[in-house]
Amino acid sequence: MKENMKFLIPLPYSNKNATALIKKHNAQLGSHSNSFQLNDNILHCLKDKVEIGGENYNAYIYLDENRRVDLGIFFLKKRLIVL
Repeated sequence: MKENMKFLIPLPYSNKNATALIKKHNAQLGSHSNSFQLNDNILHCLKDKVEIGGENYNAYIYLDENRRVDLGIFFLKKRLIVL
């Protein structure tokens, strides 16, 4: 079945495999060597392997700089409203 899979399936952050991959690559993810531009966005990407159900799959970890900044501003605004 694995050889027939030709598409991406995003893992939710609540998945332990996703969390482990993010923790493992967090320091490297923001590196310029892992960066590329897509339209007006700067993205970072790393490739690793992940085991799910006894099968190994390619895992691609993406970081969208604009989204990270937007989320930081969103949570800061919520925090300031509470204060």
